[in-house]
Amino acid sequence: MKFSRRMVRKLQSTMKGPTLMTDRQTKTLLLAIALGLWANVATQWLAPKVLHAQDTSGVESYVALIYSHVSRIANGTCTNSKIC
Repeated sequence: MKFSRRMVRKLQSTMKGPTLMTDRQTKTLLLAIALGLWANVATQWLAPKVLHAQDTSGVESYVALIYSHVSRIANGTCTNSKIC
């Protein structure tokens, strides 16, 4: 079956509509995904970092350990022969 140029043009013009819409939707969806991924990365970059100096959860135990060692040295009950 032979198609005339007119019929081919008409078929091509009717096929462009949905194809362009699908392409536009695909690009919009990919753009939304890309923006979401970049926003996820940006929140990690912009979030303040917790410094170890701000974490004081173990400081009391270290101070108590140092106090006990200094007390042993002061009382003469130290077990380290180089210090006592």
